[in-house]
Amino acid sequence: MVFKKLFSPSQRIAGFRYAFQGLSAFMRGEPHAWIHLLATVLVLTGVWYFPMATWEIIVLLLCIGMVWCAEILNACIEKTMDLLHPGPHRLVKLIKDMAAAAVLVTSIIALVVGLIIFIPKFLQA
Repeated sequence: MVFKKLFSPSQRIAGFRYAFQGLSAFMRGEPHAWIHLLATVLVLTGVWYFPMATWEIIVLLLCIGMVWCAEILNACIEKTMDLLHPGPHRLVKLIKDMAAAAVLVTSIIALVVGLIIFIPKFLQA
């Protein structure tokens, strides 16, 4: 009985629905989400326009996923800290700054990877 409950199709579908609700809330409530969406569209347009090796596409997709996950987790950490301690606090600031730094690091890595892949393609075009 436990197995049937753990793998209930209706519960799995509900889980996806909750995840999409979270993504929708993220897109509506986080201004940086739109910057990441623009960057994602630009990269995917480049993938469509330029001939790419499969590994290049995989690396770019992994970078896109990394940045999106970092930004979503950053938003969760910020909201959690606001809930736990609504007023200013030096440790809350530090935690939020460190979470934002994770997004910055993943974004810089993604940018460097994108430049390594796209600059030669622009130069050949």
